[in-house]
Amino acid sequence: MAINTVINTNMMALTAHRNLGQVGNRQNKANQRLSSGKKINSAADDAAGLAISEKMKAQIRGLDMAAKNSEDAISLIQTAEGSLTEVNNMLTRVRELTVQAANDTNQKEDREKIAQEVSQLLTEIDSISDRTEFNEKKLNDGSFKDGFFQIGANSGQSLGLSIESMSVDGLGLDEIKNVFGVTNAGGGEHVQASGIKIIDGAGQSVDVTQVDPAKQSAKITIGGTAAAGDKTATLVYKDDEGNLKQVEIKYTATAASNTTASAIADALKQTELGANFDVAVDDATDTQINISCKEPGSSKFELVSFATSGGSTGTVAKDTEGHNGKGQIDLSAVTDGGFVEIDGIKYNKVNNTANTENVENGWSSRAELEALLKKNGYETSGEDATLSFKKINKGYGINNAQVSSNGEDYSRALKNIDSALKKVTTQRANLGANQNRLEYTIKNLELSSENLNGARSRIEDTDMAKEMMNLTQANVLQQAATSILAQANQAPNNITQLLG
Repeated sequence: MAINTVINTNMMALTAHRNLGQVGNRQNKANQRLSSGKKINSAADDAAGLAISEKMKAQIRGLDMAAKNSEDAISLIQTAEGSLTEVNNMLTRVRELTVQAANDTNQKEDREKIAQEVSQLLTEIDSISDRTEFNEKKLNDGSFKDGFFQIGANSGQSLGLSIESMSVDGLGLDEIKNVFGVTNAGGGEHVQASGIKIIDGAGQSVDVTQVDPAKQSAKITIGGTAAAGDKTATLVYKDDEGNLKQVEIKYTATAASNTTASAIADALKQTELGANFDVAVDDATDTQINISCKEPGSSKFELVSFATSGGSTGTVAKDTEGHNGKGQIDLSAVTDGGFVEIDGIKYNKVNNTANTENVENGWSSRAELEALLKKNGYETSGEDATLSFKKINKGYGINNAQVSSNGEDYSRALKNIDSALKKVTTQRANLGANQNRLEYTIKNLELSSENLNGARSRIEDTDMAKEMMNLTQANVLQQAATSILAQANQAPNNITQLLG
């Protein structure tokens, strides 16, 4: 053949070499698929298949994480519902005690002993409400609102959950508290029991004290000095209906006695408060004013704040939900060298952080003051210069004078405890329903993930048996092509025979 009579171009060798290269590529691809277990190792292997499999992979991982989210949500729900089991049991016991107290075979002393147990049960209900947490999130104190759980792989696939306050106040147990004479425990646990005093180092200070927890009396102590002259004091209080009222008091500070408690007391007597309250100065230093209800129990007077034009403002805690120890401070009113006093403890304002360690309860920033308050048992909230705080409730006691001696009062109060029980059981039912829903959600997510994994595997994973067959075929062809190439390389030697 003519092909064998040329030297420069060995077509047979070129063809064998080309086929050997193609077989090598097939062999390499088979080796790659067998070693990785994947049919698609690069976009060049299957561009469309790669796009589909990667989208499926993202979906599968999203489904798996959504299942984990759902499991975490179930754990949260179980934590909340588990605590409510005990609240439910305690409320049932309170109801049992209320039925017992309603019977007039009991004397007042018997009902007082029953009230002692009721007060302890209510204390524990509040305690459970405050300390039930999941990952440092409080669950049963009413702060867990519009909880968002991502329970699907895509946007919008979520579950919302809110848990109402399961505290004594949240359950609305006012009637039960009233009939058993249950009151907040004493011992300075309520901010209003000693008030808030803000001193800015300039002029007179005013310390307002709510003496009686039933809001029947108060004390105003005026300290420091102010320039002599005509002054205006402002008194803010709540009347019997809880309306906020403000009274301006005109008085004169003299050079001889510029603390002028007497002058302020005389001016107070001329206001509308004078009709229902006795106002008197009870010390020789002319600094203390006592205000007391003329007919205790006939009025629910509540002193909110008192300020003099000669100095800073003393503010009693704002109390919008009953006598619960909530307060608010305007930090901009406290300058360096001044202090905030809460429940008899002074928190001293210094000019920079470096000095805080050298001053007892020293603070120079909002964060430092919040840290001190939290250390002393307060919760804090608010923004910028407004710092709100609340004394963590330490429980309840009873006022024997307020324990009812009328069996009918306890019978009526049963409706109150039934309402609270209904609220707890409704919340538990809601939590249980959501838990059941999440358990079905997890099953569906796991099944979807399983099916998607199967679909992705068919696109992406190697059929090992088939690739072994391809590799074997490529190996045989490689050996054959190598042998043919060797023979093709020997073909030009035949030409030398023509040279004789």
